[in-house]
Amino acid sequence: MTLIPLRQQIDEIDMELIRLLARRQAVSTEIGKVKKMNDVPVTDPAREEEALRMRGEFAEQHGLTTEEAEQFFQVIFEMSKGRQES
Repeated sequence: MTLIPLRQQIDEIDMELIRLLARRQAVSTEIGKVKKMNDVPVTDPAREEEALRMRGEFAEQHGLTTEEAEQFFQVIFEMSKGRQES
């Protein structure tokens, strides 16, 4: 096997991740609107902690480490909070 088909697979996966991230950000925008209308703070540390725990457990069931999932989602959570604040 050569690198070309493997890199093509990575490219396809990355494009799907972008589509999913765009979808997630659209939902984050809606969440931000609801929070603003209801005077709810953007940041909810307890929710973030629980979400990271759940995603870490799910990641482990799929061959990733909790740490990998946490790194990934901490970036996504920051993006979402930025979207909600705007």
